[in-house]
Amino acid sequence: MILFLVSVLLVLLFSAFSSAILAPRRKSAYLLSFYLLSFAHLVLTGYTLNLFHALNRSGAYLAVQALWGLLAWLAWIRFEKPPLFGAFDLASMKALVRAARKEKILASLASGLTLVYAYSAYQNLRFPQNNMDSLSTHLARIAYWLQFGSFTPWPTPKLLQLVYPVNAQLLTYWTLLFLRQDFLVGFVQWSAALAAGIAVFGLARALGYSRRAAAYASLIFLGFPLVLLQSTTTQNDLVAAALFAATLFFFVLGIREKDRRALLLSALALGLGLGTKQTFYFLLPGIGILFLAAWFQRRESTSLLREWLIASLGAFLLFGAYMNGINLQYFGTPFGPPDLVDRSTGAFTPDAIAGELTYNIPRFVYQSFDTCGLPRPYKGYAHKIKARAAQFFLNAIHFDIEGSRYAAPGHEFRLSEVTINEESSAWYGPLSVLLLFPAMLYEGIRSFRRKEFLKTSLALLPTLFLLVDVVARPGWDPYQGRYFAPAFAAAAPLMSLWFEKRRPLFEGILTFLALTIALVTVLYNPAKPLLGKYADELDIWHRDRIFLSTIQQKNEYPMQKMVESQVPQDAVLGLISPSYCFEYLLFGEHFSRRVIPVYPERNAEDSVWLDSQGIEYLLIQESASISEPPQSFLLVSRVEGWALYRKISSP
Repeated sequence: MILFLVSVLLVLLFSAFSSAILAPRRKSAYLLSFYLLSFAHLVLTGYTLNLFHALNRSGAYLAVQALWGLLAWLAWIRFEKPPLFGAFDLASMKALVRAARKEKILASLASGLTLVYAYSAYQNLRFPQNNMDSLSTHLARIAYWLQFGSFTPWPTPKLLQLVYPVNAQLLTYWTLLFLRQDFLVGFVQWSAALAAGIAVFGLARALGYSRRAAAYASLIFLGFPLVLLQSTTTQNDLVAAALFAATLFFFVLGIREKDRRALLLSALALGLGLGTKQTFYFLLPGIGILFLAAWFQRRESTSLLREWLIASLGAFLLFGAYMNGINLQYFGTPFGPPDLVDRSTGAFTPDAIAGELTYNIPRFVYQSFDTCGLPRPYKGYAHKIKARAAQFFLNAIHFDIEGSRYAAPGHEFRLSEVTINEESSAWYGPLSVLLLFPAMLYEGIRSFRRKEFLKTSLALLPTLFLLVDVVARPGWDPYQGRYFAPAFAAAAPLMSLWFEKRRPLFEGILTFLALTIALVTVLYNPAKPLLGKYADELDIWHRDRIFLSTIQQKNEYPMQKMVESQVPQDAVLGLISPSYCFEYLLFGEHFSRRVIPVYPERNAEDSVWLDSQGIEYLLIQESASISEPPQSFLLVSRVEGWALYRKISSP
């Protein structure tokens, strides 16, 4: 713990010195710059140590952090020691408190959401991660980093663990390296939610909306179900949302105020985002539209735009292209093996593109009219109204979007299917329908007429992202709502227009709805249920870690309990698993168990190879091509598709 606190101090010092040099004049800009620079510090540290396969050496980690901190301190001295916290002077803070006292409804909304996010923080501390993507990929990969000291590809059939961008997981990894426990891993997304909220506020202010209106827009965004649910996971959609919203905020701020340092921060956020999630590339056309809007509206800023392009290219090469380079080196393409890329993308033929657009745009639009967060039975009533209205309209035009056509393999679209209030399935709730979508339409038309093209581009951005996502992805599935988080974060500032005039009744009703939706979302989440039928069934307060981790994939529980009870915590476990499983749990609660993927599977027949790896136990999935290990391994136990073997000691 002491070493972790030292590491935290080094992060804070680096960010304080660096933020002081960039000197953002706005409080939101200062807070976001601090977030971005802390993010960049940890990413650079991880990249540096990976070059030397020393990612799992805490002493080396602290040494590299200290080096970056020293360089930031020397730069701070070189720039004549600007104030470290200049944006937060005492007088301005007192003025902020006085303004908050006059806005009682806004203060109620802020206080309520503060309590909700405090409970989400408690969930992160109290309950282990139980999301499929997290336990099979995002967390599993960093457990291997901790074991191997590098994210250079290791032999495994689980290619997504190898090829995905690493930036968000480097933040998660940082906590595991020093603590050897995972109670802080959810705070990467939790803090990203707050950063995204700050970026929404700052972007609204940069676009000219009032402070109170921007605050409402930011808080409404933070209360969207998908945002709340993602804040307790180790997926990376909120990280992408925070980085994208920060990219746009600093870009607009830099262009409007001719602030080159803001443009540097925009480029930094863009580079970090491209190194965080592959769907971030789907946002590039939206950034292109914003760039053209800035050039068309403010042609005197051509030199600033050119400098931003150069800085963005540099930030991409430094913070975004690292994994692309590794993938190119090991797999021949920037995004992984060609067959994996083919499975992860659309067909890109004219007929396929036309079919995808025709079927999947209506499907996503239908899903976006979301009922998540409504209490029972109102959610059911609202969904029935939505389904019947959609069916009536589709019947009138003689078009049927139900079924598996142009859906991802294994999925079927059904109008009757109710969106689950869970982090991978949820969308953005009723207030996105009532406030965000009308704001995009109204402000898009109004800003175009007024030639305020920056606002127009933000209004168009989610639609543009929808088009790219539909064409680029291999069909519809019910889990893509979270991919829209960056696009909706970009458009969220437009909700400010509903709050420019003070309307107490309207604001009071919306505050009540927003807090009700937020409470229902976090209390009735089937992955971590506090209330409702799932709470009675699961009794999460009195269950062990394995049970809590496998709530969303109950077929994993028998195998994980078998390993936990039969394999010592300090043993070396060989794993033969062709399909994804919760590999992360196999390492043990404190990562003292070593897990070796046996790949290619034929290595399991090679006693010399098994001995060279020090493998003491073998866990074999029944779908594997190897059904039996060498005779030196004795069957210990068998459960539901898995067999566990132990090496027999030589006489």
